[in-house]
Amino acid sequence: MRDRILSGLELSEPIGDKSLGRVLYDYLNKFENQIALIDGVTGDQLSYQTLQNIACNLSARIKNLGYNQEDVLGICAENNIYFFCPLLAAFYLGISIAPISQNYNIHELQHVLTIIKPKLIFCTKLNSESFLNLQNTNGFIKTIVVIDSDEAKPGIVTLKSFINNDSYEGNVDEFQPVHVNIKNHTAVILFSSGTSGLPKGVMLTHKNILMGINHGLDSRIYRKNFDNPTNLLQLPINHAFGLISSLFILSLGNSIIVLSKFKESLFLSCIQKYQIKSINLVPTLMVILSKSLILENYNIKCLKYILAGASSISENLENMLKTKLGVSSIRQIYGLTECTFGVLTVPFKSEKPGSVGKVTPGISVIITNPENEKILGPYEIGEICVKGEMVMKGYYNNPEATKKSFNNKGWFKTGDLGYYDDDAYFYIVDRLKELIKYKSFQVAPAEIESLLQQHCKVLEVAVVGLPDERDGELPLAFIVRQPNVELSEDEVKKFVASRLSHHNHLHGGVRFVDKLPKNSSGKILRRVLKQIIKNEA
Repeated sequence: MRDRILSGLELSEPIGDKSLGRVLYDYLNKFENQIALIDGVTGDQLSYQTLQNIACNLSARIKNLGYNQEDVLGICAENNIYFFCPLLAAFYLGISIAPISQNYNIHELQHVLTIIKPKLIFCTKLNSESFLNLQNTNGFIKTIVVIDSDEAKPGIVTLKSFINNDSYEGNVDEFQPVHVNIKNHTAVILFSSGTSGLPKGVMLTHKNILMGINHGLDSRIYRKNFDNPTNLLQLPINHAFGLISSLFILSLGNSIIVLSKFKESLFLSCIQKYQIKSINLVPTLMVILSKSLILENYNIKCLKYILAGASSISENLENMLKTKLGVSSIRQIYGLTECTFGVLTVPFKSEKPGSVGKVTPGISVIITNPENEKILGPYEIGEICVKGEMVMKGYYNNPEATKKSFNNKGWFKTGDLGYYDDDAYFYIVDRLKELIKYKSFQVAPAEIESLLQQHCKVLEVAVVGLPDERDGELPLAFIVRQPNVELSEDEVKKFVASRLSHHNHLHGGVRFVDKLPKNSSGKILRRVLKQIIKNEA
C-alpha cells in the first residue's frame, strides 16, 4: 500500500491485443467436441461446434445486411441457450450489443431503446409482442428476431430463418473475427441496475471484458471455483455478474446448465442431477436458500463452493447458509456494472466472513471522504473509488453523467460506503445514497436488514427511510413473512429494539407485503418502495 492506495497483484497472464471476438472464437474452436450449453428445463443442448457455426452464420447475415461498427444491436431475453449466439456474432463483428432486461416495463424499455436506438433486436416469445408494439413508435427498429421459436409471425422472423436467408458459405475454421482497438472499442452496453433511478447505458470495452475473463481463469481468484465439468447459470446473462462469469466458463470448455429463471425446486434438482460443485449467488437467493423448507428433499452434498455477488452479505447470512447447505466455502465478490466484474474478492482458500475481499489483479482502490475527497486509512468509513482496466469507458450518449461519476483525479466513484482492515480486506457498509438520516445519526439499512434476516418468521426484508418533518427520516421495514406464519409489527419492532441501538430502531414502523420489488439480478428496488411511501403521503 502506497499513499493509502491499495492495488491488486500483477495479472497472471498478459491481456495482449486480440479482440474479445478473436479470443472467444479460438476458445470455441478448441472445445468443439464438447457440450457448451444445456437447457435446465428441456435438456436441449448446444455443442461448442454448433454454437460456433450459428455464431459465424449469424455474423455473416448481420454483416451482409449492412450493419457496421457504428450500429448497436439489442437483445432482450430471459436466460436461454441461444442468447449467446447474437452475443458472439456481435463480438466477432466488432459491433456493440446491448443486453436488455426482460423484466423492464414498457416505460423502462422505451427509455433504454431511446438511448441505444437499435435497428436489429433479438428477443424471445415472451416479449416479442412488446417489441412489435414498440416498433410502431420507434421507427429505428427495422428487424425483430425471435431466438427461441421456429414459429414465424407477421413482423417477426425466427433466428433460423434469419440466418438461412444468407449464411456463411466458407469453412468456419477460416472465419476471421475483426480486429478492434480493445482499449477503446465498446463490446457491450449494459444497463445499470436502476435501483435509485432510470438505468444508464454502461459502455464496457473489449479490454474490460477480457480483464474479467482473465480473472476468471486465474487460479488465485476464481478458476478453481469453476474448473468443473458443469456449472449452473441462474443469474441473468443481461447482468454483468451473469454475463462475465458465463464467458469465462465457456473459456474453460465447461458445460453451462442454463435456467431461464430461479425456481427453488428446479434449482436444487439441477444441483443434484448435474453434481454442481460451485455456484454464483446473489443475496436474495442466499436468503431464500438459508430459509428453505424443501432443501431436505434433495441431495446436494456435491456443492462445495459459493461465490456471492451483486451486493454484499453479512457474516450472519454467510454462517446461516454454511450451516444450512453444508458447503465448505462462501466467498464474496464486490463489483458493479461500471467496473465490469469483481474489483474486490476474497482469494481462493481464504476465509474472512463478512468481507468482500481484497483488491483484484490490475486494479487499484481507495477510500475517500465523500465531502472533501480526502483519502482515508484503515477502518475509516468512506466512499469506495476504483481505477484500472475494469472501469467502464463511460455512459453511452451521456457525457454529463460520465463526468460526474469520476473525481478530479480520475477515480471512479462507486457510491458505496466501506472500509478496509489491517489485512487490506474490505467491508461494505451501505450505499451512500441509501443511508437514512435520523436526527443527527446516519442509519445503515443493511445493518437492520442483516438482523431481521435472522428472524425465523422473516423471509425477505428491505429497510428505507420514511420522511419525517421533525426527525428527518424514520427507519421503516418492508417485510415478506415466511409462508403460513403469524408475525406482528410489534414483534418485529421488539426484536430490533432488543438488539440494536435506539437510532436503528424501526421508528417508521413495519409494512408487511407479499413480495419485494427487484431487478433482474435480484437487487431490491428501493426507489419503488420509496415511491409507495411518497404516493401514500
